[in-house]
Amino acid sequence: MTHSGDTAFPLAYKNEHNTNDGLTKREYFAVLAMQGLWANSPQSPLHGQPEYDTVQIARMAVQAADDLIAELNKTA
Repeated sequence: MTHSGDTAFPLAYKNEHNTNDGLTKREYFAVLAMQGLWANSPQSPLHGQPEYDTVQIARMAVQAADDLIAELNKTA
């Protein structure tokens, strides 16, 4: 079962010096989706259009992350 709040890169051990778990799986999946969306978006600055909607791209990335987690849980 994949939980959106699970740590994407868990530490093998924890102690008083390691208190930060880093990104959750949901955040990590969203980062990867946003990277792909941003790179392929016609609104990306890479395509010569300075006007872009980062909020729309961010929402799509989070939705893609949620969809991936839901799909992974169907086959788990």
